[in-house]
Parts: sequence; C-alpha cells; structure tokens
Amino acid sequence: MLKTSAMIVLVLSLATMVSAEAPVVGNAGITPPQPVGGIQAISDVAEYPKLAIETKFERSVVLRFRVDRTGNISNIIVVSSGGNSFDESAISAVKSVEWIPATINDRNVDINYELPFKFCCRNVVL
Repeated sequence: MLKTSAMIVLVLSLATMVSAEAPVVGNAGITPPQPVGGIQAISDVAEYPKLAIETKFERSVVLRFRVDRTGNISNIIVVSSGGNSFDESAISAVKSVEWIPATINDRNVDINYELPFKFCCRNVVL
C-alpha cells in the first residue's frame, strides 16, 4: 500500500450522529466528534491500495463507529464498502488517530458516527 492524500469527505449532519444518552433535537449545543488535527490527520495516515493505484480504481467507503465520551473508538462497521483493501485502509486510518469526543451542551457524550471516505487516484502522492 502507498501513502496518499486521499480526499476524505466529512458529512456533518445530524443524521450521522446518534447519542446514546440524550435525544438530539435540532443542532443547538451539539459538537460532533472529530480527529485531533482535523480531517487532514486521517487523510495523512490513509493508505491507497497499491493495486488500486495501478488500475486507477477510485472508491468510496462509509464507516459507522462509536466515539465514547473519552474519545475511544469502537464498534467500527462498514456501511458502504469500496472493496476489502479500501475498507481496511479507512478502518486503519480511523483507528490510528486520536479523537475528540462529541459534546451536547458542553458535556462529553458517547455517540455513533458515520464518516464517508472518497479515495481518488488524482490525489496520490508517490
């Protein structure tokens, strides 16, 4: 696998966040979880599968995972697969960065979160 600056799209929508502790009504007082260093931190560690570069495959992956009140990641599932190697790269990237937990009214909460990835060949750094 080669390093890439894979373009990662983050959809900040209430449909992507579900708090286990408090009902989410509107978006007042909600701060979504985020990686320390922002989305660029995930992009920096994402690896583009070598075979995919050679064949110029571009794929999307959507992951759903839990970010707990301390920023730990668990229960990662692939909601939409881009194929095994792309899925593994997205999962590895999410696991390898530190996360800031979501807050509701300035209180850290456990939350389920969806993060879409788009791997584009034009962004490959060789």
